[in-house]
Amino acid sequence: MRFNYGKAVSVAAVLGMLAVFAYIALEDPAHGEMWGGSYGENEVSITTTTSATLNGNPMTEDTGFVMARGSSYTFQVEVSNNDMNDDIDTVVATLPSAFSINGGTPDVETESGENTDWNAEIVGSMIRFVAVSDFPGVNQTGGGFYYDISSKYDDALDYTQSAQFTITVAAPETSTIGAMTLKVSDSKTEKGGAEYTESYPVLSIGVGDVFQYITVKGADVSVSFREYTPIGGGGTRAPGDAFLSYVLLKETAEERTYVVLGEDVEIVVESLGGVDTVYDLTIVKH
Repeated sequence: MRFNYGKAVSVAAVLGMLAVFAYIALEDPAHGEMWGGSYGENEVSITTTTSATLNGNPMTEDTGFVMARGSSYTFQVEVSNNDMNDDIDTVVATLPSAFSINGGTPDVETESGENTDWNAEIVGSMIRFVAVSDFPGVNQTGGGFYYDISSKYDDALDYTQSAQFTITVAAPETSTIGAMTLKVSDSKTEKGGAEYTESYPVLSIGVGDVFQYITVKGADVSVSFREYTPIGGGGTRAPGDAFLSYVLLKETAEERTYVVLGEDVEIVVESLGGVDTVYDLTIVKH
């Protein structure tokens, strides 16, 4: 019996490649046309904290971030990726234009202690962190199948990886309110296009300023805020003018909480669809 050594090697090589791709597909499913392109629900998490407190209590995403006018604050942004189909190679923090970003540092750790290189770019009130290396997957047979064999070997955050980004922010000398937005994305390789965004209120306040947490509990209602003008005048705006100094803090199907900067505010709650609706209104002033 003759044994064709060349054929045996070729078959073994093919079987070996198939085994490798099968393993990769099971351990870290494919990027690309079939699976990649968007993060799954609850597969990306962002946690933003600061060492500063509000009346002695920690400030979190659930309270918004209240800053003293003209002061500097340091924020820690923890980003975790539990999406097996898309990595995180870009993290962008944006604040209202009145605020300024004075610095930012990526603190990325891996199991090996290597592959932790990220660049930071500051443009006005925006800072962008970008992974230096983000290896593309292997294109099999020229089709739309990609396998992330670079998992945990490049600088991007692959499945189960997390990182902390430190951002230094200066509040303006004037009182203002707006939203801090955090966006993470898979923008550099593979199919790309996956994005996830969170936002939180940020305030710059001074002595004598008042801000309020206003919570409306009830389905099928709309909420708006108007400038309150006492009878006989005294206000700087016309009665009924829209009041714009507020930001949505959190929302569920049954409840919405707003942070409002200012005290002379009329809260207008209206039923949707012409149906009377029962609702609860809670106001907490600071």
